[in-house]
Amino acid sequence: MIRVGAILAFLCSSALAKQNSQVHGRIVDPASAAIAGSARIMRIRDSVTLRRATATPDGAFPIDGLTAGKYRIAVWAGGFRPKFGDIELPAGTDLDLGVLMLPLAGCDATGVICDSFGGEDPDSKSVIVRKTLEIFPNTCAVDLDKGDEICTVILDAPQPTSPGPDKVSDIWIRTSQHEVTVVTRNGARFTRPNTADSVCRGAPFDATTIRIDGLGPGGEFCVRTTAGHLAHVFLASEVDATEKKFKLSFVTRR
Repeated sequence: MIRVGAILAFLCSSALAKQNSQVHGRIVDPASAAIAGSARIMRIRDSVTLRRATATPDGAFPIDGLTAGKYRIAVWAGGFRPKFGDIELPAGTDLDLGVLMLPLAGCDATGVICDSFGGEDPDSKSVIVRKTLEIFPNTCAVDLDKGDEICTVILDAPQPTSPGPDKVSDIWIRTSQHEVTVVTRNGARFTRPNTADSVCRGAPFDATTIRIDGLGPGGEFCVRTTAGHLAHVFLASEVDATEKKFKLSFVTRR
């Protein structure tokens, strides 16, 4: 006869085996120097964060305590573009993601200098606004053509209104319990950059909402503004549905 204690021990060991999967990797920049960035494991279906870790000074990060299954992993650091990927973990696995290189966040990101737009900008005459704002979600909208945050608009109205003809807002941030979404207003449209060089031009501007939960500094999107200009927007702070404000850096060009 099998003892009850033996059965319980077997069940407990089986449960622990399902929980002991982990992933690890190392974050570096384009010059292969270590980055003390961050990593998070998310559910694929809704991007809810399940585990997160901060890399050590040598760029290494471990995320343990995971059950067997499929996950989405996001790796990011301030000033760099985030990297995403879907993984599958068998039970009891220690998955080595290897070296994860993060490219620079883009030519328009705060503190980042690159050949296209940073430093001596060859296209500087086309720049209308280059600015960083702290945005209050569910309350304030942003005029990307003037660089203004407008907090007197009616965001959820069937036909969103602005306080005056000189204050036409383009985007606002909406939060719920587990979701952070950027929403367009007054005919503006979103797209994602369509090349590794963060180029907005030529991509299809056909979206009115973009989810940004799960992203960190360096996450980006593009907006064709109400006035028809091109705005490249970068997240300058980590996005979490519990935050009361978010920081955005953007440059708008004719």
